[in-house]
Amino acid sequence: MAVKLKTGDKIQCKSWKGDYLHRPDSNQGVTTWHTGIGNEWTIELKEDGKLMYSNPGREDYLHRPDSSQGVTTWHTGVGNEWTLEKVDDGTVMFKSWKGDYLHRPDSNQGVTTWHTGVGNKWTLEAVEGYTIVTDVKVEDLSKIEGIGPKIFALLQEAGIKSYKQLAEASKEDLDAILDKAGRAYAMADPSTWMEQSALAAAGKWDELKALQDVLIGGRRK
Repeated sequence: MAVKLKTGDKIQCKSWKGDYLHRPDSNQGVTTWHTGIGNEWTIELKEDGKLMYSNPGREDYLHRPDSSQGVTTWHTGVGNEWTLEKVDDGTVMFKSWKGDYLHRPDSNQGVTTWHTGVGNKWTLEAVEGYTIVTDVKVEDLSKIEGIGPKIFALLQEAGIKSYKQLAEASKEDLDAILDKAGRAYAMADPSTWMEQSALAAAGKWDELKALQDVLIGGRRK
């Protein structure tokens, strides 16, 4: 899983308890709650890749103070900076400048910081902006008639890495990738790539071979 966040994205952070990271209507503080504008956080992405989280209507940020443990909100300082770490089960963790993580303890309500445990895991939900992209295993698209090593590389750069992705692409999308790559690819014709890839994705290799027997360079004879 790859999480793509940019400045201005609005997210909610769902805890393992089913509630959300929440900025209450108080002078300062962070807790968890099920509903409300206090569940929404706006991203600020820094040049070093670290993130800061603010709440609509508030000018402070999610903050890890210089204490043994704890989370609050504050206007300035290194404690406002968090590093996003992905977890294989699709959740994420927020690492503080102190080296511990934003943590939802096993209590009725509340947030703190801790080093380990399921309470460190959060599920991101989009309010506006961000996307989650599932990591895709690269498959050998050069098995598709008409795709050589260079076009294979172009498709990977464009985010098309599997037979399924290629099967779901449109001819217009593929033409745009080839056009952008320049005149050297002007003769490439992706008309049958989607059909071939659908067979490959389904494991129908005999049918794919039969189709390729009537193709020349990916084109029908």
